[in-house]
Amino acid sequence: MSDQGTHSNETEDVSKPIGILISIGFCIVFIAFFAVVIIATQFDLFPAYAAEGYYFQQTGLFVNFLSNMLICLGLACSLCQLKKDAIYWALGLFLFDLVSTSYWVFTHNWFDIVGFKELVAISIFWTGVCIIFVYCLNLKKKKRLS
Repeated sequence: MSDQGTHSNETEDVSKPIGILISIGFCIVFIAFFAVVIIATQFDLFPAYAAEGYYFQQTGLFVNFLSNMLICLGLACSLCQLKKDAIYWALGLFLFDLVSTSYWVFTHNWFDIVGFKELVAISIFWTGVCIIFVYCLNLKKKKRLS
C-alpha cells in the first residue's frame, strides 16, 4: 500500500505553461521563415528589383539568417526543457539580431532593397523575442524554470 503512495508522487503531472507552448510555436515559425529565406537565397529566387541582388547574394546574409535560425532553435529547445538557459538564448537572439540588422541598415541601402515589409517582420520578431525574454524572467522568478 505504501508503494502506491510513492508511485502517485512519482507520476506527478508536470504540464508546460501555455506561454511556453506559444513561445515554442513562435520559434518554430521564425525557424521556418529563416529557412525559407536561406533556401530562396541559395536558389536565387528573390525578385530582380532587389538592387542588382547584391544584398541577398552576400555571404553575410546567409550567415546572419543561419545564426538566427540556430539561436532560435537553441531557444526552442531550452523552452521545451523549461531550462533557465532560455533567458540567455532569448537575450542573445535579440541582441545578435539587433546588432546584425543594424549593421545591414547602416552599411547597405537596406530600406530601398527590402522595404517596409521587412521592417514589419523584424519588429514582430524583436517584440516576440523580448516578450519571451520577459516571460522567461517571470517564470524564473516563480521557480518554474530549472
